[in-house]
Amino acid sequence: MIDVAVAGPAILGEGPVWDARRGELLWVDITAGAVNAYMPETGATRRIELGENVGCVALTRDAGTVVGALRSGWYWVDLEDGTKELIAPVPDGAPNQRFNDGAVDSAGRFWRARSRTAKRTRSGGCSSSTPTCAIGSSTAASLCSNGLAWSLDDRWLFFVDSTPRRDLPIPVRRSDGAGRRA
Repeated sequence: MIDVAVAGPAILGEGPVWDARRGELLWVDITAGAVNAYMPETGATRRIELGENVGCVALTRDAGTVVGALRSGWYWVDLEDGTKELIAPVPDGAPNQRFNDGAVDSAGRFWRARSRTAKRTRSGGCSSSTPTCAIGSSTAASLCSNGLAWSLDDRWLFFVDSTPRRDLPIPVRRSDGAGRRA
């Protein structure tokens, strides 16, 4: 049996991340531009409004800050007051894209999966940044990237292109995280 942890309104709720340090479940409402937080111990929920699409968040060393892939770029986001500090803008503006998912690999690289916003434009894919925020990318083109996962040896990144329902493997160099579509 599956129980619902917390029922809350969301336009497009995705990307749950458990933060054991804070005892808190985080997830994004992509199109509403918000990060939601739920503390099972108290039953409390809260919403951090960010003012633009937010595709995913990932934990950082600082328990009060997450890194977020927002419509305009990558940001440090303060979970207490919602302030954002720009790390890097989205390369080339990416006018027909938004971030749709993301995860951190075993080397600490934050991978973001893009999704197209224009119909049938294969402009999505994945990009990564190192723990020091150097940006890398892959050349895998997709419509709606989702569900990032790595092989046990960290040599392959897998993600799903949801619209045509296909899996996309990308070989990844351990040294810098760069990858090209196989």
